[in-house]
Amino acid sequence: MEFAISEEWKERVVYREQGASFTFDCAWGVKPHTVFVPSAAYWPQATPAWMHDRRDEIIGRLRAHLGARYVIEEFEKSDTGPRPWVTVLGARHSDGSVPGEWIAVLMDPEETATPHASWTPEQRSRFFADHAGRVGGGSTPDEAVEDLRQRVGQPELRWGT
Repeated sequence: MEFAISEEWKERVVYREQGASFTFDCAWGVKPHTVFVPSAAYWPQATPAWMHDRRDEIIGRLRAHLGARYVIEEFEKSDTGPRPWVTVLGARHSDGSVPGEWIAVLMDPEETATPHASWTPEQRSRFFADHAGRVGGGSTPDEAVEDLRQRVGQPELRWGT
């Protein structure tokens, strides 16, 4: 299975596979850098469904790619709590959605980027590519969130959890 790992900015490492991605937070300003991964117990809660039974494989790939430049440190739960989703009204023509559709996007903990009208088509496309498999849509915000819950396999997903 093809995959890619990229180091973006100073504070994140992105794992991509088959159109889906997951962002791992990093600590920087220290040598070596630290990449934080969910502990085995927390992994199913912190990762999308496609990653649930593949922790050892994905961490092995991270170790091989990052080498001695990063230390991998496990954590039990985000200190700040995740920002589970953001809803926006807009069109994702490049992703095949209907103009005017509400979109709910599952966000990574502490992620701040939100699609904005001032973004270029390339910025919007990159955002949705980075969040592939974590985007729901509907004619209302509630429908978009419900679609998101189904797509990520977390029907119990609630704001702030």
